[in-house]
Amino acid sequence: MRFANFEAMEKLSGKTLMSKNISLLFLRLFILTFLIFAAAGTTYWYTGAGSSFDYAILIDGSVSMLAEDYEPNRLEAAKEAAISFVDAFPGQANIGVATFTGTTFIKEKTQYGKIDFCGKAVIDMRDVVDLDSFVTISKGLIGIDTIELPAFKGKAAQLSMYNLESSKTPLIFFNDPYTLDLSKITTTCPGDRCKNINF
Repeated sequence: MRFANFEAMEKLSGKTLMSKNISLLFLRLFILTFLIFAAAGTTYWYTGAGSSFDYAILIDGSVSMLAEDYEPNRLEAAKEAAISFVDAFPGQANIGVATFTGTTFIKEKTQYGKIDFCGKAVIDMRDVVDLDSFVTISKGLIGIDTIELPAFKGKAAQLSMYNLESSKTPLIFFNDPYTLDLSKITTTCPGDRCKNINF
């Protein structure tokens, strides 16, 4: 026996065959749409407000980066990713790039200066717990308390100072023991220990 339409079937069976609940229909369509988007791997991009932070991009330059698990190798893939990040950055910020092959340590306060041990020394940081209390970077002064942080004692580093107001080449002073009292920092660092690279 064939029925011409759903109304005749509903009368015969006594049940509603098609729901007229529109909200349920739209809910199911909504869920189905997002399931399709999820299965297709859809990505939503938007442009938001940029940040006022400074960024440092560190790229490993060791031999392990020549592995070819990425095309053409890890190093080239990392460089391409760094370039993509910089090109896609919508705001204005200071972006620095550094490479390292061993233990890298850079301590920086962007308005005053930085200490850079990158490529200069291998530093065992396993016992260093509180770095900020014993490293000072302020206007015209950079210091490390090597009594509290013996891992840094005698290690070569490049110091950079920003926004110095003097037009003369600054003098480099060296003081042992460590002090933040400028009146006690009076010994000029010897030329075999310190040198001014540029100013």
